[in-house]
Amino acid sequence: MSFDLERFVKDLRGALPYPSDDATRRALESVTASVRRPRRFPRRAASVAAVLVAASAGSFFAGRLTVPGNAHGAIPSAAAFVPFGGAAAARPIAVHCRVQTVYLKWDAGGRVQLLEYVWRIDLGRPVPTGRVVAYADNAARTVNPACTTATPIVPRTRDYDTANWDPHRHLELYCGEDVSATGFLIQIRPILNRAKQQIGNRVLVQDWRHRKAAPLLDARAEGRSSSIAARVQRCFKPVWPK
Repeated sequence: MSFDLERFVKDLRGALPYPSDDATRRALESVTASVRRPRRFPRRAASVAAVLVAASAGSFFAGRLTVPGNAHGAIPSAAAFVPFGGAAAARPIAVHCRVQTVYLKWDAGGRVQLLEYVWRIDLGRPVPTGRVVAYADNAARTVNPACTTATPIVPRTRDYDTANWDPHRHLELYCGEDVSATGFLIQIRPILNRAKQQIGNRVLVQDWRHRKAAPLLDARAEGRSSSIAARVQRCFKPVWPK
């Protein structure tokens, strides 16, 4: 199965609305006038202008990558991308996703896709629904807005059946929910360096019922230091024909 998220975003980019020239000009003139106007507290004015520019850039970036939601709660391309940069690290994201099967697609570049699959009893295997549950790489992250917000939890690191996989090769695994049928806790946690700057993202897939247990999937997207681990009694490589 090809890694198609970037292609999907590129295909939708042409249909996205662009801000009008008048709106862009008015916003630019407003910010410029605010910066040029003499202030009693110049440092405060510079800080406010920097925040406005950063907010405008972030809004434009988000607008370029988003489209209106479609049916069945499917994520609209990269609708919740949260890029990061600078010294401020992003907070952990945690959501409760009621899906039967999570299908992991990991490419050699350290990009992680979590897709929703459902079991077809007549076929004896899971099939895709077309929904993207979550995506992360070393510079961005997104979760499906159909999942509900949850409290981040730091699970146990490993279990007796946790095994490491080669992060420099393409990998596909699927993990089914347990007998409680309550879905999964999906977390995307920031990876920090010694200077407390974010250098990557860590994707965790956990049973919702046993949220403090070792994760079913633990994928760390941080460039050359990427790693991926999975519990072999719960997650398997697909054996059906593609």
